[in-house]
Amino acid sequence: MHGASVTVLSSGSCGNSIVFSSDGASVMIDAGLSCRELERRMSQFGLDPSDVDALLLTHEHTDHTRGAKRFCSMYDVPVYGTDGTLSLTPLEGVELRPISNRHAFEVGSLIVSPFPIKHLAAEPVAFSISNDGFKLSVASDLGCATPKVLE
Repeated sequence: MHGASVTVLSSGSCGNSIVFSSDGASVMIDAGLSCRELERRMSQFGLDPSDVDALLLTHEHTDHTRGAKRFCSMYDVPVYGTDGTLSLTPLEGVELRPISNRHAFEVGSLIVSPFPIKHLAAEPVAFSISNDGFKLSVASDLGCATPKVLE
C-alpha cells in the first residue's frame, strides 16, 4: 500500500462527509454539505474534488445527501447507494450505481463492503472499505450496534 488517508469534512446533524483515499482511488462517503462547502473543506485539506471516484451514500437523509446532486454533476462522480436510498434522493442527471446491502464491489483499488444498519431510513447501510491490509469502517446514525457493526 502506498498510503491511505481519511479526511472527515463534517460529522453531525449539520452534515456528514468523509473522504477516503488509497493507492490512487478516492471515495466520498456521504455529501451532507452544500457543494460549495464540500469544495471549500476539501481545499482546506489539500484535496481535489476532481479526484473523487465515487460517492457512497449511507442513506437518504439531507444531512448525508445535501450536496450530492450538484457535486456529482460538476465532477462527473457516480453515486453508489441501495435502491431504497437512491429512490428517495434527488439525483436527476447523475450516474446511479445501485448496490446490495450485502455484496462487496470495487472502486479502483478499493474493496467496498456495504452492510445493513438499523436507522429510521429506507435502506441504510454502513461501509467497510479495504485496500491492501488497511480497513476503514464508517457507520453513522446507528440506532444500535448490531453484531455486524461490532464485527
